[in-house]
Amino acid sequence: MNHSLRFAFLDSWHPDPGRGSGTAVGIAGLARALESVGHRVEIIRPTRMGRGLASRILFNVSLRDRVTSDQIPDVVVGFDLDGFRWARRRPPGLPYVVALKGIAADEARFERSARQRWLLRTIAALERRNAASADRVLVPSRYSRQYAVDHYGIPVTKVEVVPEAIDLRPWRTLARRYRGEGARNRLRPPTILSVARQYPRKDTRALLRAMKIIAERHPTTRLTVIGGGPELPQLRALSNELALNHHVSFRGPVARDHEVRTAYFEADVFCLPSLQEGFGIVFVEAMAAGLPVVAARAGAVPEVVRHGRTGLLVPPSDPDALAAALMSLLENPEERQRLGAAGPRAAERYGLETVGRDLVRGIRSLVNASRRGGPESR
Repeated sequence: MNHSLRFAFLDSWHPDPGRGSGTAVGIAGLARALESVGHRVEIIRPTRMGRGLASRILFNVSLRDRVTSDQIPDVVVGFDLDGFRWARRRPPGLPYVVALKGIAADEARFERSARQRWLLRTIAALERRNAASADRVLVPSRYSRQYAVDHYGIPVTKVEVVPEAIDLRPWRTLARRYRGEGARNRLRPPTILSVARQYPRKDTRALLRAMKIIAERHPTTRLTVIGGGPELPQLRALSNELALNHHVSFRGPVARDHEVRTAYFEADVFCLPSLQEGFGIVFVEAMAAGLPVVAARAGAVPEVVRHGRTGLLVPPSDPDALAAALMSLLENPEERQRLGAAGPRAAERYGLETVGRDLVRGIRSLVNASRRGGPESR
């Protein structure tokens, strides 16, 4: 009989999604996925959450004593760069897994700031070093697997795709409530929702330019943008330049709790035209809420959003195509309903227990090999 495994997560990401981006959500989801199928997870974080790369490196310098101070876990999982120093000095036979939630080398391609590109390339070098020390590398999509193989030189046999996990229970609860109240409120204006920590690669600029086109044809339509991030001031300025202040609401960072879930259920369409996504948990959130999705055909997005089934995909950086897709759904409630209704079923693939079982199935072979002293553990 398979026994419960004890996982230690090495994680210097800020746990607040407003500061830690979607990676923080992904790490928390993975921990809950493992716990949902009977395993234990200890998350080892900095004793004080700092800001920037320097604080993350300091955390990694301190890791050796922290991982082995209590009971030695069955498996250690380092996220992105976390564990790069510890891994080369880890106890013999202790399985080590690296989970690349966001591949920094990929993200760097879309940054306009020279400083930010340098930071991401530095992180990429540490991620590459970390992955080279791992027994197994987890990525959230086939797109990320190919990028890691091509750009980090990781053998494809060492890389396993494990999608992000989402706790569907609160979404089901809200869905029942909204069904009980009838269809989405017809008294409010048609609403497009976008949720993301704002970086250039999210391409919310294209969405604003699309909104300019939509507002001319559908002047009552509103766009709600949830999320902070370094790009937010420029987006506010662009909205003002496009005279969209009466059509666009920037709500800034909002904790991923009841408030943000409610925003999904009160919208009509979800849109995030990212140029790069290693997965895109917000698309699963939208589907769980029964929202049709409009997104760019880029990165891992086509793996999550099925064109013509749960949403519509358009060419990247194309405001005209984005506007056309959004208007086609705003103008066609039957199609909007059809795509939205398929979402909750599609989201089941990313439920906690499903992802947890898939992950453990692959990890257990590492643990068994380590106990036998086999080659897979070295």
